[in-house]
Amino acid sequence: MVSINLNIEKATLTLNKHADYLSLHRSQLFASFVVFPLSIFLLVLYFYSPEGLVWTMPWVPSLGLDLSFRLDGLSFLFACLISGIGTLVQIYALAYLRDYPNRLKFHCYLTAFMLAMLGVVLSNNVLLLFVFWELTTITSYLLIGFNHENATSRKNALQSLLITGAGGLAMLAGLILLGYMAESYQLTAILEQQPRFAITHYLCHL
Repeated sequence: MVSINLNIEKATLTLNKHADYLSLHRSQLFASFVVFPLSIFLLVLYFYSPEGLVWTMPWVPSLGLDLSFRLDGLSFLFACLISGIGTLVQIYALAYLRDYPNRLKFHCYLTAFMLAMLGVVLSNNVLLLFVFWELTTITSYLLIGFNHENATSRKNALQSLLITGAGGLAMLAGLILLGYMAESYQLTAILEQQPRFAITHYLCHL
């Protein structure tokens, strides 16, 4: 009997150690969802300069699609808002969804949505901007329909997907036309030709 009791106590201690280990790693995992957007916020502050910063790498040259990002005054403002508010929302969600069984999925969806939004405001290629726009459409659909057991959540998520998806296709047509007129899909090149577009628009209405 003494031997059995000792074995039970050892098994209990082992289980408790494993539970503490899993609890610690789970806490670290959820803490990373707060640290990640906060790190982005600090990186944006660190790399920003009033002259602007452009980073470009070829992706699909045949389509004129480059991984091109631009950090200027306006994109800096929105990047700070997205990463800063994203950090606060993650902190709030950690407490609000503490007892929710699928909260890990929610934090993943929220992080993906935040990254897609950052892609939209930092893109220097209008086609890449469209790609990130569609990613925000998909991630917002997942967030709105997170409580998918609820019929209203599913309905609202589908409605959001259809509206933003249709709007994205209309935006794509406009971006392709803009790129064709500027002979470049780089946002910096398009902005440099803004006076020419204004003159063309004026002449067309004479």
